[in-house]
Amino acid sequence: RGCTLPDRVLGTSSILLTLALIASSNGIGTLARTVARFYADHEGMGMGIVTLPVAEDMRVTPYALIRPRDVDPTPAAETVFAMIHERIDNLAPTV
Repeated sequence: RGCTLPDRVLGTSSILLTLALIASSNGIGTLARTVARFYADHEGMGMGIVTLPVAEDMRVTPYALIRPRDVDPTPAAETVFAMIHERIDNLAPTV
């Protein structure tokens, strides 16, 4: 659609982290419509966020792998990340 990617991208399935980031920046995030409306609505949490129109058939697969950018993971963490990546690689593609 002619849009460039943002300089900084964070992927998380954490609602709390998503809300904290979008409420304190000009960022955008994906949430279930009912959750987004609750946190945007003054009768709910009224966090000063707005919902944007999106395609009705849009689907977002939940996933999250978060690790510090400038810190080497421990051997145990590397093992867990490798196991997760292997599991993902073996999944059948979704449509």
